[in-house]
Amino acid sequence: MASYTVKNVKTFIGNEGHGFNATLHRGKKKVAFVCDDASGGEVYFDWMLGSGETVSEIFSDEEEKLFSEHCQSLPPLELNWGGGETESVSQTPDVVVTKLVNHFLAVKDAKKFLKKVTVFCKFSTDIFGYKIDPCQLTDGLRRKILAQYPSAEGAVILNDLPFEEVVERLEAVV
Repeated sequence: MASYTVKNVKTFIGNEGHGFNATLHRGKKKVAFVCDDASGGEVYFDWMLGSGETVSEIFSDEEEKLFSEHCQSLPPLELNWGGGETESVSQTPDVVVTKLVNHFLAVKDAKKFLKKVTVFCKFSTDIFGYKIDPCQLTDGLRRKILAQYPSAEGAVILNDLPFEEVVERLEAVV
């Protein structure tokens, strides 16, 4: 099964919070325009028309079916309601595309943050940037920077972590 990604992500603030526009791709093929208009409703999918020669091929809902099957094949989400109460729910197209957008934005932020020395405080989820080129980061400078956050357990310099871990930490605070 081909993997899905989003591209051309644009974010904005709407009536009920933050929204986005993006294009959904299966492999290298653009299959839909997606929009969360930040109105409190569902994500809107505008599926691309097929490239067939007959009317039924052009207006086929094949891509929508494929994406729905992909979502159903994913493991259920475990929701923690607090107090030990949890619930397992299946992943809907809305949830999956929103997770893809959040991942896209976390990768974008990670690339931006790693251009300078950046400290991430695990428990407060604060991010502090320094106007220091990461190439100039020495052990002494690391100790001096981290000493500024004595009460911040879990403070870490993002530049010292593998890129995938930086993205995971940023996704966790979304």
